[in-house]
Formats: sequence, C-alpha cells, structure tokens
Amino acid sequence: MIRDDLSNRLIHLTKGSFADAEAVFNKIIQEKCLRGSNSSIRGGHNVICFSEAPLSKLGLILANPNAKDMRYMPFGFMFEKEYLFNLGARPAIYQPNSEFDLLYQEQQFRHVRFEPEKGIDWTWEREWRLQTDELPLDSTDVTLIVPDRDW
Repeated sequence: MIRDDLSNRLIHLTKGSFADAEAVFNKIIQEKCLRGSNSSIRGGHNVICFSEAPLSKLGLILANPNAKDMRYMPFGFMFEKEYLFNLGARPAIYQPNSEFDLLYQEQQFRHVRFEPEKGIDWTWEREWRLQTDELPLDSTDVTLIVPDRDW
C-alpha cells in the first residue's frame, strides 16, 4: 500500500535565518561533506540528523512561516533511506529524558527528548540519526534541495 506520509528518502535541512541557512548550504557544498555535531545531543555523540518526512509534507511545513518552532529553511540534502541505513542511520527514539539510561550505550545517540506534558514534542520531524563525524557527499548519492528552480 502506498501512503503519502512515508518516504524512502531522508532529508538533512539547514537552519537559521534564510541567509544563514543559505551560507551553511554553500559551505557544505564547497566542502563536499556533512559534519556531525553533538549540539543538543544527549551523551555528546556526534550525529547528522535527517527527517523522514516526505518532501511534499516538508514543503507544506516550510511554506508556513508561523509553524511552531520552525527553524529549518528550504536548503538541504536528500539521500535514499537504504543508503543511509547501510551506513548506520537509524530512526530516533522519542522518550522522556528519564529513560535515556535504559538504552544500550551504542543506541543512546538515537535518544530525542519527548515529554508532551511539558510541551516538548519534536515527533513531527520524524528524525533519523547517523552517528558519525562526517558524511562525504558524492553526487551519485545526494540530491540537493533548494528553495525554487530559479535558485
């Protein structure tokens, strides 16, 4: 069964102001590499984050400037899910911070805080994570996401 809420691709979007996101996008292209970060990652793991949300659904979210907690811009990198899975990418595990230590150490990089009673809910991102310091970009494996055809 085909569903429009599923995707066989994962997308890494840049964030910040439009100008900042564009600058980061251009730097990534110049360096031909996505770099892992441990910013906001519990346990200090270097990861690269992706969204499993289909591009059509992300388009609706990105087009809404009033979307709650929107921090992403329409600059990014799209990969086949199977390609990233084979590199070790896995879906995030949404759970309270109190359950972090229940995960095996090798799986802790997947933890994302989820405490809806406190207003903490990032599940709409449908996040996947790849634990790595860097992911070299090869034109055969990546599709660039830009704001429009003119760009």
